Amino acid sequence: MTGLRDYPAELAERKDLLRFLVLSNLKSDYSDLVLGYLWWLLSPLLLIVSYYFLVAVIFQRGGENYPLFIGIGILAWRYFVVSINQSMGSIANGPSVIYEIDFPKAVLPMANVASNLVYFVLGMGVVFVLLMVAGIMPTPLVAFVPVIMAIQVVLTLGVSIILALVAVYLEDIQNVMRFATRGLFFVSPALYPVTRIPEQFRDLYMLNPFATLFTSYRDVMLYGEMPPLGYLAFTFVVSVLVLVVGFAVFIRYESDIVKKV
Repeated sequence: MTGLRDYPAELAERKDLLRFLVLSNLKSDYSDLVLGYLWWLLSPLLLIVSYYFLVAVIFQRGGENYPLFIGIGILAWRYFVVSINQSMGSIANGPSVIYEIDFPKAVLPMANVASNLVYFVLGMGVVFVLLMVAGIMPTPLVAFVPVIMAIQVVLTLGVSIILALVAVYLEDIQNVMRFATRGLFFVSPALYPVTRIPEQFRDLYMLNPFATLFTSYRDVMLYGEMPPLGYLAFTFVVSVLVLVVGFAVFIRYESDIVKKV
């Protein structure tokens, strides 16, 4: 059985398969829709309009550049949620591929995370354009954006690998995660700033990785300020631990996957 130390080399040997799966995902995701790939951007845009109407128009909350404020959070959140949702079915719903080809099965959720990353990067590019249209010019601190995105990718990949494995044994996990992610969204500062949280509870609140990620994106992109480096370092450590544990558990049960699907 392949160990955790040897698994990266085995994945590297299958980089061509990973590239093929990523390109296949990108070609098939929206190929049958009239607006095609624009739907990846239109979907969060519609959410932004809905939440803006609810929060800013009805409840008279929000503030200056509020659409961009929530847009950054929703775009980052969409990358995470779509990736884990697709990953949960990547193995459980792909038995023919698993039976016919001998390859590290972690490639399947990895391909979903990677293909959605392409959309995420393009979406962030659109956000930068909108920021400049709004008169918010990028500062040198935008160099932190790839770092923040890398941390989110590590976290997303770790969660995706774990859930891809769990979905093989527990079909209801997708329904469970639908409610769990909805709850996590509302306890994360996607629609409101972290400053709304009482200061005495803020350190505890920032244990939520998305509190740090959303805040960090906005600090460097919207406000031209340093991200919360201490919280960001903590989120990085947590993300790496999730990824390592995810791979360790996945490798432990990988040989049993073919029997279950």
